[in-house]
Amino acid sequence: MAHIAIITSGSIGFLNASFELMSRLQEEGHQLTCLSCLDVRSRVEEQGFPYMQLPEINFYPVLKGPDGKEAKGWKARFRLHLKRSKYLSEQGRELLGLDEFKSKLQQLHPDFALVNMELHEAIFTLMDLKIPFKLLSSWYNFYRIKGLPPIRRLIIPGQGFQGSAPGIAHGWAFVKAKIYGRYLFDMLQFRNYRRVLLKKYARQLGYPTANLIHRNFPSIYIHKRLPILTMTLKELEFPHDSPDRFSYLGPMVFEKRQDKVSPETQEKLRHIFERKKASGSRLIYCSVSSNKRADADFLKNVIEAVRGVKSWLLVMTTGGKIPESFSKDLPDNVYVFNWLPQLQVLKEADCSINHGGGHAISECIHFSVPMLIFSGGEYDQNGCAARISYHGLGILGDTKQDDANAIQQKIEEILQNKKYQEKMEQMNLLYKQYRSRTLSPLILSE
Repeated sequence: MAHIAIITSGSIGFLNASFELMSRLQEEGHQLTCLSCLDVRSRVEEQGFPYMQLPEINFYPVLKGPDGKEAKGWKARFRLHLKRSKYLSEQGRELLGLDEFKSKLQQLHPDFALVNMELHEAIFTLMDLKIPFKLLSSWYNFYRIKGLPPIRRLIIPGQGFQGSAPGIAHGWAFVKAKIYGRYLFDMLQFRNYRRVLLKKYARQLGYPTANLIHRNFPSIYIHKRLPILTMTLKELEFPHDSPDRFSYLGPMVFEKRQDKVSPETQEKLRHIFERKKASGSRLIYCSVSSNKRADADFLKNVIEAVRGVKSWLLVMTTGGKIPESFSKDLPDNVYVFNWLPQLQVLKEADCSINHGGGHAISECIHFSVPMLIFSGGEYDQNGCAARISYHGLGILGDTKQDDANAIQQKIEEILQNKKYQEKMEQMNLLYKQYRSRTLSPLILSE
């Protein structure tokens, strides 16, 4: 069997999904090693997987002057920019950490690699070392394809002008304008040469730069020709003709992960779950994204929405981003935590209120929990939220417009209208079919 390297960014959601992927490949007889640019050694080794540390990604490389120091101020950066050909050639590999990437991957030398598609330094190093690999994604299709809106926009095909063909085209034009606006801004600041350096490295490897498509999300570039494995459900996509190189592994939910839960928190959860069972209450789980600052006014509206509804219990996590004073004078049916083991709570939940993160959605599908989504507008959250609404797995909310009364009505609709639970259970059955598949043929095929 093969020695497979899983190369991750180290973000929590992607890492947890990677644990499930590694666990299943390990069960199929493969040797696995996890590599990360962020230091997540303890988390990986706690799950029982071998680990190797990669250099941290330099997202904003700045040229250094003859004195070896980064230029300070716009004028100093501009003077270096005038001589950029010389400095980019001299400093490029060091700024991107390419020699360290090469040394680490050469030392491990796996038979095959699955690499987070945003880690371009690792991708090009794998090319350089001629190690076979495929890109690994946790997002739905992000290519510009007929009928498919940009994943960063809250556009539902067939709904309103935005969902029409001209509206979708306008959405793509807006995204393109932001991409090149960001690129121009970086260039005028003379302090972010990552795109330039990566493209230069690609040319040195003989990789056609026409295969690199500029994006802000996914970060820097997407690849036109490389095979991609996405940890999502094809059945949750909008209708479109997906390219053959874009394959669906299905959501990866690692239910066996070892979360560190304090005895006090575990006891509180036990009490909540026993109360739910004894009273026949419906449990609503509200969690904010780990990538977005919590909105105190929105969370207060959620609390007010359940105040006085005796048949509902609300469990809320704030990620530690809300002051302690926020949790004072809470209704008897509301419990607020900084953090919780999400899988434990979702297993008991009847409705999930979340920001539309892809991993949260996968975990809701795993436990068949309908959703009320208030998109955080970050990364792929808009696109995920739009897909949940389109397929009837939940309802969209609006943090700016929905007051406590509106939130209460939407929760009640999800809990009372059986169609959301039925749709979720149908999607769960499809998800289980993905989980029953052998992964090796799909991953290791040419």
